[in-house]
Amino acid sequence: LEGGADEDGDRVITALELHRYLARKVADWARHNRARLQEPALYPMKEEGANRARQMPLAHYESYKQAELPTPSESPELE
Repeated sequence: LEGGADEDGDRVITALELHRYLARKVADWARHNRARLQEPALYPMKEEGANRARQMPLAHYESYKQAELPTPSESPELE
């Protein structure tokens, strides 16, 4: 974790921030590279899960450079 998921800029990535980041990235990648819908789930569902995840710090970081997701042509194992 290098900070790409840090929504509020506090240098702490919570489980909720990571979930939201991955939900965006996975959905975009799956749509563009597989023509499929994929949506990571957070349990428990709805506000209970979001409230729990918001209180769960996963990582602290100093600075980051966000990496791009590989395309299938760059990663043959993804084809």
